[in-house]
Amino acid sequence: MYSIGELFDKRSVVGTRLVEIMSEKKCTKASLCKASGVSRPTLDKVIAGTITNKVNYEKHIKKILEALEITPDMIMGIAKRKHNQTNTIMNILRISNKQISQATGISVQRLKHIESGEEASISEYRDIACCLGTGVRSLIGENFFDTPIATLDIAFQYDVRNMNCNISGFWGHFGIKPCGSNEFIWYPISGDVRKMIIRLMDSDRIVVPCMNNRLLYLNMDNVKEMVLLDDSCDAPDFGNWNHNVSSGEIPMVVYEALEDYFYHEIDPDDDEIKKTMSNKFISFMNRFVKEKQWDESEMENIISGVTTYYVDGQKEMTDIDYNESENISEEIDNVYDFEGDIYEEKNLYYHNLQGAMIIINVNKIAMIELPLVKTEETICENINEMIKELL
Repeated sequence: MYSIGELFDKRSVVGTRLVEIMSEKKCTKASLCKASGVSRPTLDKVIAGTITNKVNYEKHIKKILEALEITPDMIMGIAKRKHNQTNTIMNILRISNKQISQATGISVQRLKHIESGEEASISEYRDIACCLGTGVRSLIGENFFDTPIATLDIAFQYDVRNMNCNISGFWGHFGIKPCGSNEFIWYPISGDVRKMIIRLMDSDRIVVPCMNNRLLYLNMDNVKEMVLLDDSCDAPDFGNWNHNVSSGEIPMVVYEALEDYFYHEIDPDDDEIKKTMSNKFISFMNRFVKEKQWDESEMENIISGVTTYYVDGQKEMTDIDYNESENISEEIDNVYDFEGDIYEEKNLYYHNLQGAMIIINVNKIAMIELPLVKTEETICENINEMIKELL
């Protein structure tokens, strides 16, 4: 049993644990400071383990633990534990293990083991995530951005009928009119993202995760107008409304698996790729891609496409290779984590898939639209590397 006082001698480790726990709970530094009453500089010192006065440290760490609703024992033992959210999502959707078993072919007993935290294959996770209308990263608590539950018809997903699920997640659409343009660009968003946009509308920078695998980096000084359009509203008679824009109907697991599916289509006999998707999931993806009429070019754009909107009205479309050096994921991490309070980069850079280095003057852009799945994956990898270095 650890006491508050014993955490002082292990404060560098405690700081590392805090980073992990905040990530698992999807708790930003700004929200933790507000909940705990601890200032931002003090929280940074707690995380870095640089507070040398034991009394002050104990006072601040106690407030932080209470705000996170964890004990000293939990913070010292939680480092490698995943927060499996399967049961939470199942309760929201009122879906039973029996129904998921019927849909996926995974036994009820096996589902219970997975639900309790036992490791599963990526194939199993994808089957379950698809039934629950979410993503694998969100299912197992390894996501950086909130992943809402999609509204895709359950019957279409895995031929599961009459489940009477109260599906939620999609709120409506977010319209953005960049400086230099007279047209809006429309994106599907969840209710939580809508609240975030309202809360941060006076910030200099905003990062907006959308429900169609698009992640928006906004320079608010160069955004002319924004619209929040509730899905219950009539179609607007302004703003070049796009009737074909997604309405949050696609589970995030589709975007997460799209690259594997793309390579499976190229080489269906690749044993390693086949391990990542069950036959049922492949059949679902076949039907889904056909329904959406996604060709090779469209899938490549969904996976790695980047669009930059400049203040002079120009629009540049390219792609991004996160395996090469870039600073855009770190910038997005900072802006999202600190809710627009901190941004350091005047120039953002990344490499495209052809190897060219793209450098963007942030003051000259209104928005950069990026692939959410790939960006989130990179941010999470960077966080894990930072944690390893601290340990």
